[in-house]
Amino acid sequence: MKVVSKNKELEKLLVRLIKKYDEVLISVAWASAKTEVFKVLLQNKNKIKETTIGTHFFQTDPVVLETFVDSENVKFIMQSNGVFHPKVYFFRKSDKWEAVLGSANMTVGAMSSNNEISLHISSEDIDSEGVKSDLLESITGYFHDAKTVSKDDANIYALTWRIQQSKLDKLSGKYGQTKSTKSLFESEIRRLDWNQYSKAVKADPYHGISERLELLDMISHSFNQYSKYSDMPIGTRKTIAGLPNDDYKNWGWFGSMRGAGVYHSNINNNNVYISDALEQIPLTGSVNKKQYMRFIENFVKAFPNGRDGIGTASRLLAMKRPDVFVCIDAKNNSSMCQDFGIKVSGMTYERYWSELICRIHDSIWFQSDLPKNKMDQRIWENRVALLDCIFYDHKA
Repeated sequence: MKVVSKNKELEKLLVRLIKKYDEVLISVAWASAKTEVFKVLLQNKNKIKETTIGTHFFQTDPVVLETFVDSENVKFIMQSNGVFHPKVYFFRKSDKWEAVLGSANMTVGAMSSNNEISLHISSEDIDSEGVKSDLLESITGYFHDAKTVSKDDANIYALTWRIQQSKLDKLSGKYGQTKSTKSLFESEIRRLDWNQYSKAVKADPYHGISERLELLDMISHSFNQYSKYSDMPIGTRKTIAGLPNDDYKNWGWFGSMRGAGVYHSNINNNNVYISDALEQIPLTGSVNKKQYMRFIENFVKAFPNGRDGIGTASRLLAMKRPDVFVCIDAKNNSSMCQDFGIKVSGMTYERYWSELICRIHDSIWFQSDLPKNKMDQRIWENRVALLDCIFYDHKA
């Protein structure tokens, strides 16, 4: 009898037992296809008996279902009154047997990074026959409750699994490729409720909230008044772009782009790609990543020789949809990224969406319902762009 708490030790143990014994019986809540254990299991497919795999919360890789379509020896729990949650690995040859049971599923996480603990027992342990009998009874019971999946079952599961992945990644704290150094509970801003967030926004020490909202209202009116950005007067276009002009005194609020020379020229010359980019973002409703990426594809066309960037792009995005985007610039980048626990330098178009915007949208205050107070309603309708009230640092 032995306790196994190291991931690689567990993986090596399971691989060794699969190869050693004639029969393999497994009952696990979830399974991944990209593990050494799964690879070796397939190499010894003829040994598999009464194996049951759960699918709750779409944690099982659809490749696993596809691999065992129409199998009589590997079945799946597609639904039940509760969550199917056992983790039992049983191996036997004649009267000899070994088993591993504990917290570890047959997943990538269990074999690499999760904190798991398992107990390795065998027929040589005390009262082994009683334990063996109880284990086999449970394994057989699970197997009888499971079903053989058809090709249609596997296809439907795979389609639903793909839809659910972004939600599951967020619940796991995964946003893009760069791991955050902070959880929801450690970020000062993400954990605020609506009342706390509204209070923080109103406490802006450098710009008045009423004046900020007036500027955003003017810009919103312009987007509704004109069919395209390219149809707007140059003063309005410059204000939206965060560039100096004589029409609106607070043009630099929410991110001054004064030093962006090529960008400035594109706005002055009414570059069609800037307008085309903004056309990809709807004025109302949700904004998805495909729409955002179409914006970026058009935006970068205005800069054939480079000098584009997320600063200028996010300024335009935040002004068209202040309820979805925030302008990230030299005055707020450092403090904002630090609070959300992401790398300050090297902000790319992909990172802006997957690491910053997705985290913002999972914040407690962002998910709140439209408040009843009229001032709070105006703040709510511009709530993401107004992060600048909190993170703006005039010394930066």
